Amino acid sequence: LTSTTTATTATTTTTSHTANTRITTPQTATTSATNTAPTSSDIIIGNNKIRVPGFFDDDHVGNTPSQDSTALSCLYVSTGGPEWYYKASWMSGDPCTASWYGVYCDGSNVKVIELEENGLAGSFPSEIGLLTALVFGFNLGTNDISGSLPTQLAGLSALTSFFNLNQNSFTGTIPDVFADLDHFTPKYCAKPRFDLHFNALYGPLAASIGDMDGLTYFSCANNNISGTIPQSFAKLTDLETLGLANNPHLTGSIEVLASMTKLVVLFLRHC
Repeated sequence: LTSTTTATTATTTTTSHTANTRITTPQTATTSATNTAPTSSDIIIGNNKIRVPGFFDDDHVGNTPSQDSTALSCLYVSTGGPEWYYKASWMSGDPCTASWYGVYCDGSNVKVIELEENGLAGSFPSEIGLLTALVFGFNLGTNDISGSLPTQLAGLSALTSFFNLNQNSFTGTIPDVFADLDHFTPKYCAKPRFDLHFNALYGPLAASIGDMDGLTYFSCANNNISGTIPQSFAKLTDLETLGLANNPHLTGSIEVLASMTKLVVLFLRHC
């Protein structure tokens, strides 16, 4: 006696974080009692397609949370990953267990991204904001990433040590979204830093930068920042280095700096 089961396949399309990002996954329904293996999803950015196994079927991709894997995969596609100088293991296996180049984990969570001077070129994906467990550092300095800084940077609220996007090609204004990035501390890094110098950013300094009161280093030098230094900067009492040089449209008083009693280096020329 032989019985036959019939499977049907449907395709579901879900809109992700950005208007030009589409996630499509095949879902299989069957009359069989046998459990099916997790399917994969395609994340489509522009004309590029990447596959993240198990995105819809489980909270984790391998050992790494799916939101971390998604953020990293979108970064790879958006910044020309195939052309990076070093990209060992990227898009192959699990980011943490397969040791993707420049990705450092504590257990299953991504804690540091270190891709400085690595040939990244393209735009900065909003999915970076999914890295909510990124504790120690984020370093994409000295690359050629362009476009604006996404408001989703607010999601990096666990950062304690360093954030570096210096010497890229970012444009637009600095989003005022840093109020929750208030965990910078010398506990893990002797000189917590936030660095945006040598880009093409314009407009005012975001007032919420002042909420990152554990910083010892902040630089937005060599941009096109305008307006005055926000009064909220008075809260940066641990600051030792402040770089605002070569922003010719930065104006107003520097009295707000009086509270920075630990300040050793101040760059203000050509302001």
